[in-house]
Amino acid sequence: MAKITFIANYPEMKEIAEEVFTTQGTYAQSFKEADDYILEIISASSTQAVLDHNIDSNVVVARGAIVYDLKRVGFHLPVVEVIVAGSDLVAAVNEAKQQFGNLPTAVIGSINMLAGIEQVSKAMGVHLQPYYLKENSLHEVIEKVEKAESDGCKTIIGGNNGCRHARTLGLHAVLIRSGRESISQAISEAKRIADISIVEQQKTLVYKTIMDYVTEGIIAVDLTQTILVCNDIGQKILGMPRETEKYINKHIDSVIQNREIASLIKEDRELVAETVKFDNQYLTFNNVPVKMNGKRIGRVFTFQNVSRVQELEGKIRGKIYSKGHRAKYSITDILGNSPQITKAKFTCKQYAAVDSNVLIIGETGTGKELFAQSIHMLSSRSNESFVAINCAALSEGLLESELFGYVEGAFTGATKKGKKGLFELAHNGTIFLDEISEIPLSLQAKLLRVIQEQEVIPIGHDRVLPINVRVISATNKELKILTQNGEFREDLYFRLNVFTLRIPPLRQRQGDIMLLAKEFLSHFAELYGRKAPVVDEKAIQLLVQYEWTGNVRELRNMCERLAALNLTGTITDIDIKEHLDTQYIQHPHQNEEPKEKTTLPFREQERQLIQEALKSTSFNKTKAAQILGISRVTLWRKIQELDLDV
Repeated sequence: MAKITFIANYPEMKEIAEEVFTTQGTYAQSFKEADDYILEIISASSTQAVLDHNIDSNVVVARGAIVYDLKRVGFHLPVVEVIVAGSDLVAAVNEAKQQFGNLPTAVIGSINMLAGIEQVSKAMGVHLQPYYLKENSLHEVIEKVEKAESDGCKTIIGGNNGCRHARTLGLHAVLIRSGRESISQAISEAKRIADISIVEQQKTLVYKTIMDYVTEGIIAVDLTQTILVCNDIGQKILGMPRETEKYINKHIDSVIQNREIASLIKEDRELVAETVKFDNQYLTFNNVPVKMNGKRIGRVFTFQNVSRVQELEGKIRGKIYSKGHRAKYSITDILGNSPQITKAKFTCKQYAAVDSNVLIIGETGTGKELFAQSIHMLSSRSNESFVAINCAALSEGLLESELFGYVEGAFTGATKKGKKGLFELAHNGTIFLDEISEIPLSLQAKLLRVIQEQEVIPIGHDRVLPINVRVISATNKELKILTQNGEFREDLYFRLNVFTLRIPPLRQRQGDIMLLAKEFLSHFAELYGRKAPVVDEKAIQLLVQYEWTGNVRELRNMCERLAALNLTGTITDIDIKEHLDTQYIQHPHQNEEPKEKTTLPFREQERQLIQEALKSTSFNKTKAAQILGISRVTLWRKIQELDLDV
């Protein structure tokens, strides 16, 4: 049985559609709410993701901007549009008149939808100003609503997006609802299309299989070897004139004269990466069957120059290699020009000039790996491997095998061929040990020996492998305190901490907050196909006052949410408060005493309290933290922020 999915813009539309389905027959139907479903489709990151979207249907019925968006992302099913009839428009105008009187009214819609709007205006005695849509995209609708407002219109008549945006501007809004006749006609058309959808889906599958090979020459044929598609690259490689229509619907034997290629085309089995000589070049040739429900419905032949294949192979290897064992970022990717971050970048460059180990200290989200990769990229090891591992992400046993590797049969579950450890993979390059404070004490002795002796013994192996590796480690804890408490080996700490690089938290580099925010907003707006929103003054003030406990990562995540959800083009303080915990927003003047009373600034009071607590405990940080009612880590952070000489 053919299946139809109906995307309803509002509850009443769904109710009418259900009644129509009941009266028109036994076609299976399903319903989706417009806002949720269209977001699922549009948020797909690629055309293939759209094609793979989970929808069990033969045809989709939708209205207005949803139809545009589905077509824009290349939706693979037929889409039938619910046409807005003249009676639907008259009903909306009448509703606006009854609710809001004869106010200047804008009607926003496509040209065919607004046909006869002047006659409606005269007949009903309402001043109607039409605003015609060309694409019916969200961006265009918002522009028309704002243009209508600037023209003095007080009421907006249109679709969901237009009405929603109108209300945010304080305008009246009336949704054009689809009547039973319009919905019934659309469902009837959907049923007609659904009856022939199997054939259409076969064609779609052929074309989408071709899309998998768009970098190659492509010829697609049906079961009779009749050509369905012959792309430009294929014609160029085979030296065929650029007249695509000349070859469509012709038998492939009349087009391909080369004997070797002709023999490969006649093969009934799948062929991948066969090499064939054509003129003075070698081609790699694929013969790929197109199947539906397990049955073959045609074939796709793809081919390209071997030299091109070698070029692509090199690029692919580079990409795969870079994911795990190559640094992706450099010092230019570290944004900011505040004195604090400028100093950190300068120190980063100094450390890159030498080959000693570096310990990077910074709160969560400050970009410690970014600095680690920058040091590597600026160093003499930049052309070698950069291997990163999070020491907190793996269990003790797994961490040991990942770091040092193992041989066949070393333990239960070991692979037959064994596995190289990360230190071995980082030979001549850099290894980055993130969250080094979380490495178990039982492994610290072995790690110390590897770093100190520059040699590693894989688990289950009886020989030593010499290595040449620079170690950059990172932590959000104070390792010195951990060594005093016996939680981290002191000898390992000194071996790792030849150079120390402290990354300032975002709250200490307030001058960089808006620079980062604008960069992130612009990036995500482009990613979502939107114009970068403007941040108003009150919103800027909140961003700068916020403590950013998650630092740059927290700011980046918030900007992604803002860019994805903002529809007005302007980010206000209200938008910011929806995404931030207001208890972490600092208000500089809220605790100030009246001016006639002379008091020390809060920061100076904090400095004095910490100094007194330290002196009273003979500078025992654990006891001082207990007196102050804070954790030892927080006390350490405060000491760094206040630049106390301890």
